[in-house]
Amino acid sequence: MVYFIFESLNRTIMAVLKFRIYFEEDDSVYRDVVVKHNQHFLQLHQGILKAYEFDNKHQATFFRSNDHWQRGREISLEKYDKDYKVAPLIMAETPISSEIRDPNQKFVYQYDFVKNWTFLVELIHVSKEENSKLEYPALIKSEGIAPSQYGTRGLIGDKLAEVEEKYDLGRGAEGLWLEMKAATWVNQKKPAIRVKKKKPVRTKNPPLNNVPQYRNYYHGPDSGWKNGIIPGRSASFQHLHHICGFPAMFSGTEHWRSKTVIPGTASGKA
Repeated sequence: MVYFIFESLNRTIMAVLKFRIYFEEDDSVYRDVVVKHNQHFLQLHQGILKAYEFDNKHQATFFRSNDHWQRGREISLEKYDKDYKVAPLIMAETPISSEIRDPNQKFVYQYDFVKNWTFLVELIHVSKEENSKLEYPALIKSEGIAPSQYGTRGLIGDKLAEVEEKYDLGRGAEGLWLEMKAATWVNQKKPAIRVKKKKPVRTKNPPLNNVPQYRNYYHGPDSGWKNGIIPGRSASFQHLHHICGFPAMFSGTEHWRSKTVIPGTASGKA
């Protein structure tokens, strides 16, 4: 029915067809492309590749489809060396309007038979108004991040082979790969370096100002009674020797004795 409508349009006015092209693996990614109804599938094919930023080096074909995206007769870029149930139509010879059989006509578009990039093409609007500022086919809406045809967004591992295929680079480009890898690694975010805080250094003997002080009397066999202000229990023998003037030979408790007297008491000296 719609087919006859477009046949009459061919003789009277110009119609603009808006197709929504979904990426098959993620239908949140799509491009809206408008074409004139009297343009051919070859122009639609070129418009899809341009919308998704793909090159135009590989094989391609459309399949006439239904609401369940089942594949019917092919509209191919050219006739390829494979088995066909029905001889394919050729894109350059087939007007788009001649294959519109439904107000929401659907096609399946396949590009690069090795990688099998597949897109779902749906007619979503027909307009009688042509925009003189646009060159048809034209991309008018873009949603989602398009797939990368050759994996150039990631240049590590297997992706390098895909880039090599795109640019026809051989083994002589090993220096290029190293340079590209180095650039990728440098641009990666480096993890933050954690600096360990230094622990405060604890001395074996605390400062004299922080220790309660007592007046002590020490007896040495040669020097008699000697006194001095020394720290309490935490003091070492070296402190005693330094403050009280003991000879270095006195290093054991059998050579000296002490008693601690609180200054200002009845038994102590002021």
